[in-house]
Amino acid sequence: MTRVAYFCLLGRGGMVHYSSQFVNAARLQVDVLVLLPSYVDRAKYFDVAERDVVRVAAPPTITGTLLSCLAFWKHISAIRRLRAFKPDVIHVMDVHPFYGLYLRFLPGRVVFTQHDPVLHKGEQRSLKDRVTGMMNRWLARRADARIVHGKALEGDGGKVVVVPHGDYAFFRRWAKPGVKREKHTILFFGRIIEYKGLDLLIRAAELAAKNIPGLKVIIAGEGEFNQYKALIKTPALFEIHNGYIPEEEVPQYFQRCSAVVLPYKDGSQSGVVPVAYAFSRPVIVTPVGAIHEVVDDGKTGLIAEKTPEAIARAIENLLRDDKRAVRMGKEAYAKMERTMGWTMIAKKVVREAYGTKKG
Repeated sequence: MTRVAYFCLLGRGGMVHYSSQFVNAARLQVDVLVLLPSYVDRAKYFDVAERDVVRVAAPPTITGTLLSCLAFWKHISAIRRLRAFKPDVIHVMDVHPFYGLYLRFLPGRVVFTQHDPVLHKGEQRSLKDRVTGMMNRWLARRADARIVHGKALEGDGGKVVVVPHGDYAFFRRWAKPGVKREKHTILFFGRIIEYKGLDLLIRAAELAAKNIPGLKVIIAGEGEFNQYKALIKTPALFEIHNGYIPEEEVPQYFQRCSAVVLPYKDGSQSGVVPVAYAFSRPVIVTPVGAIHEVVDDGKTGLIAEKTPEAIARAIENLLRDDKRAVRMGKEAYAKMERTMGWTMIAKKVVREAYGTKKG
């Protein structure tokens, strides 16, 4: 059986969700060893035993990462453990500066899941962002095969395997029975950062509220929100939860809303769409990156141009007919089950990416 070492050193938020769900499906087809940061609760995410895990101190900050480098003997120990596993494939699931060191000492075909081929607006300013950008480009060049989440992200050159972003139905385990769907409530969920277009949504909501009585916009996510406050003309329209949303609290926001809006100005793909689908909620997205590739316009959601006016029309279109919104939510859930299953995705990656090393 093929032996695969999975590198998963980003242990917080969407990256650990994605990595764990993929590994949990792939382990049924290949022998696995998982490189994890010391702070991750393995049992919460991964269906592998601790004996199949290599731990390394990889704090989620630049300062912590630099301090971790001082304990070089621990990295040497981790590399020795990985070499002893004799991987046929090293599958890099995210981007971390340690991978530059580890890959220089390890044999095997390298497969890189490249979630974002380029950094987005607002993600190129800090030292951490610049390091991430450099490692992202280096890993793309180093890899024998890349995994991307849409045809629009294929790029040029090299072996590329296109798979959808897998489903996030595991969030349903934390759903609360008493939380009810609110007819005219829409949700913006995730990090608040420039490229996600929250300003477009705020302006769109102010327009749509004129035709949708009782409209409410829930904004839930961490990030700098102060810059958007001046755009809000009607405070009663908005319910704001500005901060990190613990996993156990995520479901209530999707349970309450009637639709999820992703008014992105640019982007590659998003885990928010499969979460919405998991809770039978249609989405409104803009045609950026590959996000709209997983939306059947008029069936599982609506695709709107990235202007306040177009997004407002989509909100009105979706919320004006509640029966249609519910029907679209059911279509969204069915699409998730039909096309976003992790077993199907893992099988395709094993079949098409874990092949012969280049060169």
